[in-house]
Amino acid sequence: MLIQSEHDYLELTVIEAVPEGLPTEGDLHVQVRVKSGPFTAAQSVRLEAAAVQHFRTQLTQLEASHQGSALLESYIPQDFKLEIYCESPNQPCSIRVSLSQYQIVDTCFLRQWAGSISIPHEHLAFTIRRLCTALGYTGTCSPKETLSTFNQLQPWQFGILKSIRMDQSSDPGTPTLYDIQLLLASNKVDGSQLSVMFIGAFDITIQLPTFSNDILLEIQDIRDQQWEGAHYRVTDAEQGAFSFVCRDFLAERLQTGRGNMHQ
Repeated sequence: MLIQSEHDYLELTVIEAVPEGLPTEGDLHVQVRVKSGPFTAAQSVRLEAAAVQHFRTQLTQLEASHQGSALLESYIPQDFKLEIYCESPNQPCSIRVSLSQYQIVDTCFLRQWAGSISIPHEHLAFTIRRLCTALGYTGTCSPKETLSTFNQLQPWQFGILKSIRMDQSSDPGTPTLYDIQLLLASNKVDGSQLSVMFIGAFDITIQLPTFSNDILLEIQDIRDQQWEGAHYRVTDAEQGAFSFVCRDFLAERLQTGRGNMHQ
């Protein structure tokens, strides 16, 4: 899982999850890579199952309030700390990371390193979902519940494609996946927009329309089609501007204020 902001990034890769029946059941061995400014840090750490669960609980609270922090520490606390901090709902958030090993160019230093990555407040829920997914948690809402919540936003009222953005999200050596963000404008003259972020997308076809930006976004539950790693198929039913499958998505109706984020 890769979280990137400009030239800085945080990458978490689960190397091993301790299986059931062992004394450390549920613990994770994770490879951490982070870049902040001229510094690059990399280290393998152990995360206790209880610490990961507590971090997930804090992330859920942070997503709801957009204020406060969530902290994850490794089994040996000085080896690794990860904190997401939001001072207030409408301010940028930061991901703070500290490791006991870091590099400047190709030279390794065995002492504490700390850095941070800034993320826009409107990307907080998306970032939290990706962190939870990287740590082995995919959420409690079924695709049926997620689609029901999404339809409450009345997505058919947002038929003008303003932008589409793709970022590769898969780890090196694994099948290529992308995170895709669609920004849609309302058909009404009220200035409202709908931002939809799709996680773990693949089987992607994009043919942007030439004469019109009008689209009709459709999201279907495809669990019965047994696509490995995919729960949804996403299409433009108006002009066929795009088509792909994905594992998860979040939608936010952008209005005056912070907006409403739904999984």
